[in-house]
Amino acid sequence: MKLNVKGLVFVGFAAAVFANAAAFAADPVTGDKIVTSKTYVDNKIAASVTDGDTTHAPSGDAVHNYVKNATLTIKQGDANSSTQLGTFTANQATDQIIYVPTPAAQVQSDWNQETTTAADYIKNKPTIPTVNDKTLTIQKNGTLVGTFTANSATDETINVTVPTKTSDINNDSGFITSADIPAQVQSDWSQTVTTSADYIKNKPELATVATSGSYNDLSNKPTINDATLTIQKNGTAVGTFTANSANAATINITVPTAPDIPTPDANTCTATAPCALVWAGGTAPTWEPIQQ
Repeated sequence: MKLNVKGLVFVGFAAAVFANAAAFAADPVTGDKIVTSKTYVDNKIAASVTDGDTTHAPSGDAVHNYVKNATLTIKQGDANSSTQLGTFTANQATDQIIYVPTPAAQVQSDWNQETTTAADYIKNKPTIPTVNDKTLTIQKNGTLVGTFTANSATDETINVTVPTKTSDINNDSGFITSADIPAQVQSDWSQTVTTSADYIKNKPELATVATSGSYNDLSNKPTINDATLTIQKNGTAVGTFTANSANAATINITVPTAPDIPTPDANTCTATAPCALVWAGGTAPTWEPIQQ
């Protein structure tokens, strides 16, 4: 009998599986590998006897006994995962053909394949970072100065001119100078409009009398008396003044004062003719000779 395995290629198969009990031969027409056993050995023995080598030629029974009954198991796959296609016993009496499925054509790998069990899935593919190409826009006071793309292959310099001294700055619309600054507005205690320039923020709460000035707005007012002062001269009233008077007053009392004493007349008053000072009420005093 023989085993015809379609589509398989064996290397060292006879020695490993049949242990010298069978050998490989090639079909002269198809070229398939054919495993032969008892018949193949019988023919080899007959050829040996015909050639005259009888010394070492064993009997057919001896050879038959030498042929092992080892079983060839044909699987598709690898050591970790395989599918059994069939078996063949070296000493079986019938021929047998085991067909091995033709492998599918190689499938091109697909970088975008996400299904891990698909034939075109690429295992352990590296993660390629996303290269962005956003644009940087550079402005000066809202006016475009230049742009630069994130993935640009060319270096570029964008210069933004910035004033370095006050003379570089020009007044534009809406600018004012010191002459345009309004004068300081005096604060107004009575201003109640909070947005007005003369409004006083956080001013203290004052008592009413502080702004009215009225004695009647005082609290805990003292008692003020209004007694009258009467001025007399020699028992006769000359005038009066009230202690709480709102008006000033002047009261004059005439009181006699020392008269001016004139100088004696040297011709009238002498050592031999002495004089005396005579002062008659209301008149100016005079020197009068003393009557001897």
